[in-house]
Amino acid sequence: MAGLHVFPLWIALPSYKSLLPNVDLVRDCQGNPSPALGHVRASGGGARNDFGAAFAAAGYSWTQELCQADTDGDGRSNGLELGDPECIWVPGGTPQFDTGITHPGMNCGALECDGTTAVTTPAAPAVGCAKYSAPTTGSVDFTFANHTVAAGTSYVKGAFTWPESTDSAVLKFEIVNKHPDVVHHMLLYRCTSDMSGSFGTPSTGGGMDCYDVLMAWAVGGKDFCTPEDIGFFIKKESPYFILEIHYDNPRGTTGIVDESGMRLHFVPAASAQLQEAHVVLAGAILPRVQVPPGRASYHAAATISADMLGMPEGFRGVEVFAGIHHMHQIGRKQWLNVIDADTDALDAEMMCNTNYDFDLQEATYLPEPFLLRPGKKLVLDCIYDSTSRDWLTHGGDESNDEMCIIALMYTGPAAENRLLSHDVQLFNDPNNGAHVCHRTSEVGSNGTKPCGNSSAVLDDLTALTDEAPFNRGRRLLLVHAGLMLAAWGFFIPLGATVPVFWRTVLPDGRWFKVHRMMVVLGLTLTMAGLTSSVTAVHDLGSPHFGPDVANGHRTVGLVMGVLAVMQWVGALLRPHKETADDAGGGATVSPARRRWFKSHRLGAMTLVVLSVYQVITGLARLDQFFADDEGVPSPHILVTGYIAIVALAIGGSVAGGLFFSRVQKDSSRGKTIQPNPGNTMQPSPPGSPPATMADQVEEFRRMPTEGLTVEDLDA
Repeated sequence: MAGLHVFPLWIALPSYKSLLPNVDLVRDCQGNPSPALGHVRASGGGARNDFGAAFAAAGYSWTQELCQADTDGDGRSNGLELGDPECIWVPGGTPQFDTGITHPGMNCGALECDGTTAVTTPAAPAVGCAKYSAPTTGSVDFTFANHTVAAGTSYVKGAFTWPESTDSAVLKFEIVNKHPDVVHHMLLYRCTSDMSGSFGTPSTGGGMDCYDVLMAWAVGGKDFCTPEDIGFFIKKESPYFILEIHYDNPRGTTGIVDESGMRLHFVPAASAQLQEAHVVLAGAILPRVQVPPGRASYHAAATISADMLGMPEGFRGVEVFAGIHHMHQIGRKQWLNVIDADTDALDAEMMCNTNYDFDLQEATYLPEPFLLRPGKKLVLDCIYDSTSRDWLTHGGDESNDEMCIIALMYTGPAAENRLLSHDVQLFNDPNNGAHVCHRTSEVGSNGTKPCGNSSAVLDDLTALTDEAPFNRGRRLLLVHAGLMLAAWGFFIPLGATVPVFWRTVLPDGRWFKVHRMMVVLGLTLTMAGLTSSVTAVHDLGSPHFGPDVANGHRTVGLVMGVLAVMQWVGALLRPHKETADDAGGGATVSPARRRWFKSHRLGAMTLVVLSVYQVITGLARLDQFFADDEGVPSPHILVTGYIAIVALAIGGSVAGGLFFSRVQKDSSRGKTIQPNPGNTMQPSPPGSPPATMADQVEEFRRMPTEGLTVEDLDA
């Protein structure tokens, strides 16, 4: 009996965990850790699943037979699911891969509506190359040339240009994997421009002008063939591509020079009687994707309306035959629902992946083409787990950003635009992200039969939404931008010019009062702007002074805030103006006052220069929240407007100061120097101007210093 108590915990014990690769990385179909992977119950104990039974039958050893078997019937071998696709791992060694790990005892595509694994898994219909592979007349290789693979994980991009001079139709994407021990997944993008200047030599560089995914493959995947009589057209005027390969080299093996990629088999488009296959991106427009930190199940639901789909009444519809789920590193689940536009009733679930992994993206065939008819709308649901982050994750193209997008492959009229919607609801999922993909065996007239568990059709989604604080945060960002523009685009730069150019125009300390008023107004607006910024970022789900304070805008803002306070305190504590003249000739400016004057002016100049960087980067960052928002001008327009305001403020102040100063000097000269047309010696009555030209020149030389007081050197 003791053995009966010990055996149920076999996979949870360290001695058993060490007998299989990557046990600690296994998760169930809901994305929860599942270290007891040999049992139906994730915590261990009770009935064994098929993998547990197979492991016991193999003598609790990772044998070739167990590694190559597919015990859960999901089409992926146990070795592939546990990161050992070549079945070369031995206890104590490092697995071939440590990303993209899935459960070898759970078929997440064959769950009942209650979340349990179906007793029998229906045989999947033949799809892809196993169903049909058309003959082709040529091929083009998009493969890396002698790329040295780095240790660890790397995402490498390479630019390619389609070489054919006529339009082509690609019928097959063949995977060329020269190093299956490190090549983990590939993404092929269409580009709007030639990217060879940045990625002519494969590199891990940043952004790219390529957003339309054409094909995706992940470890364990196969070649992709289009359905019969269908092809992906490559037009001669749009020949640019980027291939991104994810390398996973956890063992740090050196000396790997890779030439992997894709081989595209094609026929000339003009001579082929083919329907053109299109790929459209559907989901949330990037600025609307904002994931707060520390959320285990944060939900984004993007609605693509019937108007966006643009299918008129009487139109047959479009046939979707495959798709690619696409999120980034904290994406966990994604499903696409078809909703009746009139009744809001859930009609069908077109695609679903409740065990999404950024490192396992690949094109997925639908069991049968899905006919998307007029009168429908789409809702794409995305679940994120941001518990590993303590900063707000923005929508964006980089791996550390996020997306809520699905690429749909279909036949029919080409979409004029991407189906990226502003109608995105963000909320903490009340079901903790629980969702069961609809059984593909339960087919109705419109597709798969829903289980009825989609949170996209919750009765009271409004009560759960985070839209109120999110939208308040966006509004406060605009307030922050306006206050800072007024402070650092007008008042403070204008105030900084007054001591230099208006001192003589506004004597008797009047210039100082104007200078002080401008600076006080600017600093008051700055404090209000800082308050609105902190509140805005908090509403958007991230602490303002969190770990991402290292980004340039916040860092420079913090430096400017400290420097501005120092300037203000320094102005209040400035040294006395005068010191006694040792010669007894009166008072002069003290040395301490001169040093303070130089440091105060240097601080002011530094603040003005930093403010230019700060305002421009801040306006550019608004694009993360307001891209394509018709009510907010683009960053280019905002930056241009800012430069114009600063130029007018500073230029106007400088020009005005110089003009009135010149007028004042001319007026002063006219009163003091009287013309002597004859240039002759004239007698000088008492109180009259000097009689000779030499006397007049000497008088003129002495004029600028007469009446000059210490106040004129006030900083």
